[in-house]
Amino acid sequence: MTTSDSFDLAFENPCDDDTVSTLTLAGQTDPTANRYDGQDFVFNYVAPTATPGLCTAITTCQSTSPSNSVIGCPEIVNGKFTLNYDTSVYEDETLIPGTYTITYQVVVGNS
Repeated sequence: MTTSDSFDLAFENPCDDDTVSTLTLAGQTDPTANRYDGQDFVFNYVAPTATPGLCTAITTCQSTSPSNSVIGCPEIVNGKFTLNYDTSVYEDETLIPGTYTITYQVVVGNS
């Protein structure tokens, strides 16, 4: 007599489990103030570390405060974004002097 039995093995993505995966923020450095000089204004983004190493951190822009249509919500490409403004946006008051805070959300897995 021969018989057989079976069972299922399930593997879950560790990046979807907050008890297994973590994000460690690296901290950001504010770029030097821009003077509407038409020169590139570069922000170098320091990506967080995701563990385990097979997890990928996905970064998306959430908001700019105060809201400004000229700045918008810049997308980070290759670890940076570049803005460039000349005096025209100052003169027509579409980008008034001040501090603008750009907020990004960082997600690992389906969190």
